[in-house]
Amino acid sequence: MTTSKLLPIVLLAVTACATTLAAQGAGFVPLFNGKDLAGWKVPPGDNGHWKVVGGTIDIDAESESKAEDKSLWTEREFGDF
Repeated sequence: MTTSKLLPIVLLAVTACATTLAAQGAGFVPLFNGKDLAGWKVPPGDNGHWKVVGGTIDIDAESESKAEDKSLWTEREFGDF
């Protein structure tokens, strides 16, 4: 691989690492633990439609809940984002 093709890839990797390290700095609070829905309000009657799949929050969109709002909300309020 030539230097001209390799340089953008290396720059992208360095930028991605720097962004990740900056996010882990002082004051950073993760919204999701990647394991379960701890810290989240699941709508009543959800019947397991909101779930964690492969480290991400997922919904199958076929919720049987009669509630008008089927949104997933955090239990905490966040600001300065």
